[in-house]
Amino acid sequence: MIVLLLGSTLLSAQNSGAQKQIKPYAYYPFNGDVMDYSGNQRDLEVPGSRPMFETYGKYKVLRCGEYLANYGLNTPFNIDSTWQSFAIMFYVKGDSIQTSYYPTIFDKQHAYHNGFSFQVDQGYWGFNPSYCAHGLRTIMPDAEICGDWHTVACVKRASDGGFLVFVDGKLRTASYREVTLKIDAQKLKIGTCYNWALERYFDGLLRNFTIYKGELSDKQIVELMKKLN
Repeated sequence: MIVLLLGSTLLSAQNSGAQKQIKPYAYYPFNGDVMDYSGNQRDLEVPGSRPMFETYGKYKVLRCGEYLANYGLNTPFNIDSTWQSFAIMFYVKGDSIQTSYYPTIFDKQHAYHNGFSFQVDQGYWGFNPSYCAHGLRTIMPDAEICGDWHTVACVKRASDGGFLVFVDGKLRTASYREVTLKIDAQKLKIGTCYNWALERYFDGLLRNFTIYKGELSDKQIVELMKKLN
């Protein structure tokens, strides 16, 4: 009787675990504000100019551009080397791309380029993680960023050492390194630019910016991306 009870308890736990939803670490819909709607109370910090929102359909969408590029919107938490795996997902529409190289949608770079950023350039998406002075760049040449909305996921995964970019639910580029990515404790900056002197800022609209901490499979990533739009 005891064995049967234990078996039943374990089965129940397994079933409940299988149905458990994946919860975001932080979720910013950008529908007229910069608040965290994940329930974790991680509202974004506004160090510079007040965010601008543009009406698009029934939403008030965050406008990325020159006004935001100098400061960005900062996460109230640090992303560091303890984040062995993570995924950053968002819904984005590019209006125009500056003539300079690699406009940046989000960034976590500093003096020695330890960290990562997500950059775009004339129809290219790039997840640009770096290790000290040794750069690594992943590039995907097929997505047009101007005129249409796209769902994008940028993923760092500890299990295979991969840096992956998914666009509209499909894996579009992946790079792998044997070295461990060094990520110093530093806040993620959304809407900022990789190099202000070169005016590498992204000009467009941004919605449903979501951060997941932990390992996600390709299947989980695709399922979560479906909810972005």
